[in-house]
Amino acid sequence: MLKQGIPIFATALHERDAFRSIFSFGGTLGGLNTDLVRNVPAAIKNVREFTAEVIALLVPAQKAKVA
Repeated sequence: MLKQGIPIFATALHERDAFRSIFSFGGTLGGLNTDLVRNVPAAIKNVREFTAEVIALLVPAQKAKVA
């Protein structure tokens, strides 16, 4: 999606307890204790969607650079 001619991501990284907890407890999203941190699966889904979007933008750019 474009806004003011600048591409923007459709997926937003929401403020989630899981993201904040990484800074408190360390480690990764997958390593967080779901008994202590809410919505870890939703945070993981959110990051995967964002990552897929980043890759979808970078792959065509890399192919154009090589060509």
